[in-house]
Amino acid sequence: MTVQVLRSIAELDDVAAPWAVLADAAGARHNMQPFWCLPWWSHLGQGELFVAVVRSGDDLAALAPLYRRRSFGVDTLMFLASDILGVSEVLIAPGQDAAGDELWAFLLDRPRCVLDLRQHRLAGASVEAIRRTESHALRAQLGPAAPFVAVTGSWDDYWTSRRRNFRREVERKERLAEREGLPVRVEIAFDPDDVD
Repeated sequence: MTVQVLRSIAELDDVAAPWAVLADAAGARHNMQPFWCLPWWSHLGQGELFVAVVRSGDDLAALAPLYRRRSFGVDTLMFLASDILGVSEVLIAPGQDAAGDELWAFLLDRPRCVLDLRQHRLAGASVEAIRRTESHALRAQLGPAAPFVAVTGSWDDYWTSRRRNFRREVERKERLAEREGLPVRVEIAFDPDDVD
């Protein structure tokens, strides 16, 4: 197996057809398809393309549709188009577990690099592959996908004090998240240790 990083639209155009086949085989949502990611990058992308692919012989076995932003000497890798639909994932062909392991090892071994996986789908072959990575130190950090809300009094008091439209919208988002396999939970932290 070989791992390669594609850094130009021309290189992505060359793998668009096998990428689409891989996305279909992996059961990915439409926003993981090249027909969605490539126009998004052309019109809205900022930073540098960083699409990591694993080939098994001539076949595309895994693909991470990412782009890179550099800040203060640290690279942050983020999913293409994740700001529009949110749920993204690393694509792994069925039966190609080793390709998924190889891809995650490559991504996690990058020095001075942060993987922004807040939008990653919480099920599937990609999640199973990252769970198998025992030799890597993974660290979770809360970000905009998990907002902080200052609450005085109890959670119930806070919730009932919110406007009805707000509560309905939150409930709608919770149902949508459940359908996507993304659990939503409320945790109350009383001190910095609770946040950690």
